[in-house]
Amino acid sequence: MRAVNPFWNDRLARAAVDESKIAGLNDLAAIPILTKEELRSLRPTVLLPQNMDRDIAIGRWTSGTSGRPTVNFWSTADYAALVAVTARMLARQAPIKHPSGFNAYSQAHMTGPLYHAALSRLGGVVFDRSHHAEEIFPTSAQAELFDFDTLVAPSKAVRGKGIGLQTLLEEDADFLSRHGVRWWIGSSGTFDPDTISSALSGKQTFTSSRRRPNC
Repeated sequence: MRAVNPFWNDRLARAAVDESKIAGLNDLAAIPILTKEELRSLRPTVLLPQNMDRDIAIGRWTSGTSGRPTVNFWSTADYAALVAVTARMLARQAPIKHPSGFNAYSQAHMTGPLYHAALSRLGGVVFDRSHHAEEIFPTSAQAELFDFDTLVAPSKAVRGKGIGLQTLLEEDADFLSRHGVRWWIGSSGTFDPDTISSALSGKQTFTSSRRRPNC
């Protein structure tokens, strides 16, 4: 970071951090944390490597539920690590070995491509929601085109993320059981009792990741 990025060069110098002497958690505490407020105030390219070949594998936005959306970039190695960690987290919960998933998340939001890649890593196949607006091509209509046993969707419809399970169940109370969904995967929060109660029309496994995939 110090070698390839002027922003972090200056930031680490002012904090008197010597990365060559980091030997434990106490040493890491000296590294200044980049807050979400600071991240929002920066131009995204300020944090990218400068004057060198840029190994940028993917860049995606957050939903902006707590403020202005931020764009995040990953190198090839870092994105592969993020996918691998997410796949290991999901594998512990998977009720099936080779899931077929309908991914209702927006592919512009980090969660969409991340869960696609993680489920693919587990040997699954993923059908991603189309980019079309809901009023033009509803998520429920898209779902009718596929056979799937896994649903990837937030609990509630959230700005920038995509349609929520609550909305799907309001339109069709038997959505999960009718499609034969055995596994529902969401993120950025836990599932409230009302949603779980509405969803339990059949045998489903609920996996919630509180880790926001924009770290």
